[in-house]
Amino acid sequence: MNYRKQLSKVILAAIIGIVGTTQAHAVGLGFSVGTGSETWSNDIGYNGDRDVSNFGFLVDTAVSRNKTFSYRFTFMKEKNTAKGSGVDLEGYATIHDFGFAVLNTKEVRLWLGPELKAGIYKNVSFSDSNIDFNGDASGFGVGPAIGVNVNLPRVVSFSFTAAYYFLSAYSGNYDNYGTNSTNGYYSGSFDVDSNGLYLTASIIFRIHE
Repeated sequence: MNYRKQLSKVILAAIIGIVGTTQAHAVGLGFSVGTGSETWSNDIGYNGDRDVSNFGFLVDTAVSRNKTFSYRFTFMKEKNTAKGSGVDLEGYATIHDFGFAVLNTKEVRLWLGPELKAGIYKNVSFSDSNIDFNGDASGFGVGPAIGVNVNLPRVVSFSFTAAYYFLSAYSGNYDNYGTNSTNGYYSGSFDVDSNGLYLTASIIFRIHE
């Protein structure tokens, strides 16, 4: 199965569903860049602090509209890197924000709500070695988020969000083709629990406001 084709179909269906069920003037399209810090823990040594970076595009159902609820879908390319030795991940993730406005004016929208994340990582490597790894992993996260949309005249908005995942996990498998003291090859897996803080900045173009 070509995971990229399948993921593309899911993304396209999500965008069509969002736009198709929302009034045109309520939709915003944009780009985002994010950073984060995670802590991994489990019983077999995949522990420690990590850096997360990502960039991608988003669809938002209520950037500046006077509406209590908004849904934001973000698709991004992401890197998850160990600070020191450990498994590094690179792949694609989707983020789903369910926002409820606590302040909603023509210029500013402040919202709170849960954030969900799901990722597929096809590039698995080991940060402190030249060993050739081949592997894949998946991950998910959930936690509260807070965001603010600053609406400029005409069609442009800037958005800033912060989220804390109190529940997240990663699971993966890999094959090691490098030098090993026993047989030169081995396979392994990892299942880790994590938590972390994430910050995202976005530029959004409001459509037919």
